[in-house]
Amino acid sequence: MYIQDAPGAWNGIFVYLGTDINNLVGDSVIVAEGDSVTLTGTVDEYYNVTQIKDVTSLVVEEYGVGCYSPITVPTDSLNQEKYEGCLVRVKDVAVSTPDAGYGEWGVDDGSGEILIDDEGNAPYYFCACRM
Repeated sequence: MYIQDAPGAWNGIFVYLGTDINNLVGDSVIVAEGDSVTLTGTVDEYYNVTQIKDVTSLVVEEYGVGCYSPITVPTDSLNQEKYEGCLVRVKDVAVSTPDAGYGEWGVDDGSGEILIDDEGNAPYYFCACRM
């Protein structure tokens, strides 16, 4: 799950809840896209990506508050840490690698390729949620 607590770069983070979609359930409440949540866990680096893991508390504070608008970013900039967990938009891209393996595929806007990963559990779009 990705959460974002403000618009723009440096405001998102990945929350590792395991690989089973049922792990999105906290106190019998399912976290949905656009919900405002408060969580407690451990900050960790995993393959150079900052994440919160070992979540001990997950509370939905408000349902359906909406998502921040995506940040438009050139593809050659997307691997920067400041965009981790943020909802981004790329424009005028062409699919450069249809199947990079492991559910990934590449796109390029002419500035450099970026691989996109659907993580096997969502369509090719994501919405950042407030935290």
